[in-house]
Formats: sequence, C-alpha cells, structure tokens
Amino acid sequence: MASVQWVFNFANAILGVSLLALPYCFKECGIILSIFMILLCGYVTKVTCEYLLRTANFTRQSSYESIAFHLFGPIGKFATEFCTIGLVLGILISYQIVIGDLAPSVVYNLVGIQNSPKLRAILMVISNFAMLPLCMMKQVSSLSAFNFVTVAFYILFMFIIFWYALSNMLLNSFWDKVDLWNSYAIFRCLPMIAMAFSCQTQVLMILSALPDPTMKAMVDVINSAINLSATLYIGVGLFGYLAFYPDYIYGDILDNFAASFISDFIKLGFWVTGVLSFPLILFPARTAINSILFHKQRENEHRDSISTADDYIASDIYTYITLGLVFGTLIIGILVPNIEVVLTTTGAVIGIFLCYIFPSGLFIVASGNEKMKRGAQVILLVSVASMIFSTQAIITPVHPLKAKSDAVKLTETTPLRNVNIEIDNIGIDRHLNTYIDSNELALDSENAVKVKKVNVLLNDPHGDFLLKEIENNDLSNNENNIATRENNMVNQENKILNNEINDVNRENNILNNEINVVNRENNIVNNENSRNFNLDVDKNQNDSLISLNKRFLKQLYEMDINDT
Repeated sequence: MASVQWVFNFANAILGVSLLALPYCFKECGIILSIFMILLCGYVTKVTCEYLLRTANFTRQSSYESIAFHLFGPIGKFATEFCTIGLVLGILISYQIVIGDLAPSVVYNLVGIQNSPKLRAILMVISNFAMLPLCMMKQVSSLSAFNFVTVAFYILFMFIIFWYALSNMLLNSFWDKVDLWNSYAIFRCLPMIAMAFSCQTQVLMILSALPDPTMKAMVDVINSAINLSATLYIGVGLFGYLAFYPDYIYGDILDNFAASFISDFIKLGFWVTGVLSFPLILFPARTAINSILFHKQRENEHRDSISTADDYIASDIYTYITLGLVFGTLIIGILVPNIEVVLTTTGAVIGIFLCYIFPSGLFIVASGNEKMKRGAQVILLVSVASMIFSTQAIITPVHPLKAKSDAVKLTETTPLRNVNIEIDNIGIDRHLNTYIDSNELALDSENAVKVKKVNVLLNDPHGDFLLKEIENNDLSNNENNIATRENNMVNQENKILNNEINDVNRENNILNNEINVVNRENNIVNNENSRNFNLDVDKNQNDSLISLNKRFLKQLYEMDINDT
C-alpha cells in the first residue's frame, strides 16, 4: 500500500490549474467522450511512467535527463531538458494567470478595491514574494504538508461543484440538453487533458525521495495518485458542466461562479493552493536549466538530478535560477490573460512529446521485452499523430472575414445542427455547427429554430476554429447596445423622478391651498363668533337697562300710591 504522504505529493504534481479547464472540455467534447479521454490519458500516463521506471532500471540512471543522455547522447539530453523547461514554464505561467485572475476578485469582495490591470499586477507581485521562501526550499519532503492541504482542497472543490450541479441533475430532462459526444473538438481538448496528467518529469525525482525507493513502491504511488487525479478530473469536469450548461462555460470554470461567500472561498482557496503548488513544479525546470547552462560534464559522466537541490546546484546559481523562473513567469502571466491558450499550446506540442512520445521511445530502445515494446510502439505512434493533429488544430489561422461577410446570412428558421451557409467573402460553402443559447430560441412547428443570435464554429478539415471577427463584432455591438440601453434606462428613471417631484410639488400646492381655505374659514368663524359675542353683550346690556327701568318705574308707582 502506497504511503498517503507520497501519494498526495505526487497527486499535487499532477493536479493543478488544468482542473479548472475540465468543464470547458466536457462542454466542447461531450460527457462520454471527455470521460473516455480522461480515462485513456490516465491509463497511458500510468504506462509511460512505468516505462520510465523500467528504463531507469535498465540503464542504472536515476533522472529523466541522464536516461536520455545514456541512450541518445547530448542531443537526447538537450531535447529532454529543453522540453522539460518548456512544459514546466507553461504550467508555471498557468499558475500565475490563475493567481492574477483570482486575487483581484477576492480583494474586491473583501475590501471593495475596484478590479483593474494595475491591481492584478500588484497582487501577482505580492503573491510571488509570499511564495518565494517556499520556492527556495531544497527538498521535496519539505513541501509534504502543503501538498496535503492542496489536494484536500481540490477534493472539497469537487463536492462544492457537485452541490452546484445537484439542482440541474434532479431534472430528468437535463440529459436531453447536454452533449454526450462531440468529436469535432477532440484535438482542441486532448492537449489540455494530456497536459492535466503531465507528471513524467517528476517520477524519478519523487522516486529518489521515497523512504523505500523501489520500483514497486513507486508504481503503487503512481497508480494511486493517477486514480485520485482522474476521479477529481471526471468529477469536476462533469459536475461543472452540469452546473453551468444552460450558460456559456468559460475556459476557467471559476468565471462562471456568481459573487457569493462560497465563490469567494473557492477563489481564495485556489489562490492559496496556487501559491503552495508553485514551488513543487519548479524542481524539474530548475534542474534542466542548471544542467544546460551551468553543469560541467566530464566525458562519459553525467550527474543525476535528485530531490535534494544542494547535491546538484550551487547555492548562488540555485537562487538565480529560482528568481528567474518565478519573476520571468510572473511577467508573462501579467501579459497573457488566457489560461486555455497556454494549456492547449503547451500541451499539444511539448506535453505530448515529453510525457508520452519520449518515454515510449526511451523504453523501446532500452527494453528487451518484445511484447511490452509493441505496446510502447502503439503509444508512440498514437501520441505522434495526436501531437500533429492537435498542433495543427491550434495553429490553424482564422479566415480574414471582411465587413460584408461578417453578417452571416441565416434563414428565418434554421436547423439547430449542421447547417450549410455560404460566406460571401470566401465564396464557398462550409459545414457549420451552430451553438445557440436556449434562452434565445423560439421553436416552430417544424422543430426548427428562429435564430436571434448565434456563435458559429467553422468545421475546417483540420479542426474547428472560432470566427473571431464575427464574435468580436457581435460582442462590440452587444456592449454598445447594453450601454445605450443603460443610458435610456437612466434617462427614463430621471424622467420618472422628475415627474414624481412635479407630482409632489403639485400635491404641496394643493395642500397649501387647502390650508389657506381652512384659514379663511377659521377667520370667518372667528369673525362670526366675535359678532355674536358683541350681540350677546349688547343684549345683556339692554336687558339690564330694561330691568332697571322696570324697577325704577315700579318704585315710582309705589311712591305714587303711598302719596295718595
């Protein structure tokens, strides 16, 4: 049974930013084809790693470069080291891009600093200074705790993606809305999946660091780590596709997450794991650069690269190479914002060659087992064909469409799949696959669709490529339309606000008039009350006078009677 510590160490050498691109591959190639490619690449990776172990045993060498030197001489050694540098640089640049994509979003949500290219560059520089002490570590075993944390987070991320996908998975009709097999994009996604399993440059380095550096122990570590990695790749790819298939799926699945506490936690986690995983990836590139530029060879002698850096690199050279790799990839990561571009380009050319073609070739030359050699020959031929077709699919140029051809003519009701459209500027009919957002469709009685907006992929004989001019024009028009609509909405809101203010003023005027009327009525009432009071006073006075006169007359009368 393989040690969990070394399984996680090797799994972290396999896993990485490629995990974020797997949902995009599932969307492009379909669920079944993507799972098949992951399982196939995982199996071939196990076989080629075993080829390297057996070849090292045959030749009594303990590093990839020394095996190539032993079997093919200086040319083989230089080719191995050059490809190792290119492959590792591609992976390191991908880590830098992911850090640059995640850090500004996390900082914005935490402290409210607006995202900008300047902030992205500053945070990438800070992150690189933070991981520089880890990059200076000279033993793989020193990174074991960090590797465990990183792989544990990747497992947690798969379960979070599953939770996001659960609501769509509970719908019985989701199978009718997702793609199961799309072979048109196989040579665009195969390099990314092959790149996701690229670990052959780390095999002999991990072997030399094992407490029990035997072939059986290393095979157990390889099989366990690749099984774990394949499970995570299938889980994240499948659940990521099912979680976001109604929308466009980006090359970096984190771009599909809406702002929330969970998405901030995921982004922060990948930011931290990127910083922790970066140092482990440095080891083979640092070894190869030292061997090419600084390592002095004696005739018929080649010193091996092992996992303790003090044994093969002088301290000052070790520092210079580390600083150059860290800050060199930092600069490229700032300038190149698209992770899928780096993964496909590096995986198609260097990844397939170094991880599948060259180990098979070394084993064929060194081994005497004819049965196993035939298997290696099959892997070699298939890998060469895959590298050629994948490279051609990636470098196929985009046709320079003019303004006239930018408006691709579609009939009012166009079938959802496989329509033939004549592009005016090119003057030929080409087979087009259209992908149409289900929210922008209207099905008619003939099961056709009325197209409001389409993204068109051209099915070229050598692979599909995006009509970038159409997409860019549509994107520019959409941005202008959105800006116009936002301005109209602002103007409409201002008009509504002005109307509300006028209504309030009118209501205030009406209220003031009513107050004036009430005041006038109060004045009238007061005047009437004052007059009534005066009348009452006059009446009382008259009554008093009358009563007084009556008493006076009565007295006079009584006096007259007395006199009489």
